[in-house]
Amino acid sequence: MTRTWSALPIRSALDGLRLEFPEYRISQQVIGDRLFYVAEAADPQVRPVFAQAQTVDRLGSKLRIPEVEINAAVPTIARIYDFLLGGKDNFEADRQQARNVLEVYSQAAELVIQARQFQARAVTYAAQQGIGQFLDVGCGLPTAPNTHQTASQAITPGARIVYVDNDAQVLTHARNLLADNTRVLACAGDLAWPAEILYDWRIRKFLDFHQPLCLVLAMTMHFFPPDRAEAITAELIHALPAGSYVIMSVVGGDADLGHDMARAYTAAPVYNHGQGGLARFLTGLDLIDPGIVPARQWRAPMFVPGPRRGQAWAAVGRKPAPADTGQP
Repeated sequence: MTRTWSALPIRSALDGLRLEFPEYRISQQVIGDRLFYVAEAADPQVRPVFAQAQTVDRLGSKLRIPEVEINAAVPTIARIYDFLLGGKDNFEADRQQARNVLEVYSQAAELVIQARQFQARAVTYAAQQGIGQFLDVGCGLPTAPNTHQTASQAITPGARIVYVDNDAQVLTHARNLLADNTRVLACAGDLAWPAEILYDWRIRKFLDFHQPLCLVLAMTMHFFPPDRAEAITAELIHALPAGSYVIMSVVGGDADLGHDMARAYTAAPVYNHGQGGLARFLTGLDLIDPGIVPARQWRAPMFVPGPRRGQAWAAVGRKPAPADTGQP
């Protein structure tokens, strides 16, 4: 007698993820020119409410380990930065880490403040050029003036701003602060995965990527090694429409200071990119005068030059239109 075997259904990785997370509607979506896997919670109390990734494995990881929870005992980049700016949204672990940095370089807080002031001047400049949409990645805790406040106070009262960060406390503060502002959106996102930010369908619905926008990368890229930072910025800049602006600042100093700072700052690895690194990150952009300079110098009403071991280097670049090839 011949025995026949019935074929068992083959379960795909996507089906497996749907069984593991029944509280989510998980689907495939084409966003822009790429395929993504998207998970949306049916219950708004579920966290995360939304997740998006380019692979099933990556989406599963994001659902299993959602936005990093707030831990007062572990210093974070955002809260240390907040303390150095004079903010109050920080804990003792963050303050101690900041004190360690200040012991190595007593002017560290001054550099952070100058970088923030540069950011406000640069956002104002972009708004004055007619830019009405801003993507602020690695935005940090709300600190006046924020990007949406600066842009609105310039000549673009209807500006649309997206804040992106991977810190749970940053997102909680931003969402609470901006709950009634329909022109501002706060999204979870990680600079280490730039495509997930660029193709996040919420961001794509909120900003028009067919029109120039302004990308803000303030005091973020020194947390990535040089090659990785260069690849991340290249991917982000490539996705911007012609006529877009990029605002960027990084820290840098002499070799000894860079080594000491990397040893003192333990919240995350920190890299000494400096002026040369910033130039590589902005490759292909037309630099706005005065180019790559200390943050305290960029279009500041007053600048007193003087030697320093460390600097917050800053620049604004504009993405030019593609060269005319003569072809239709």
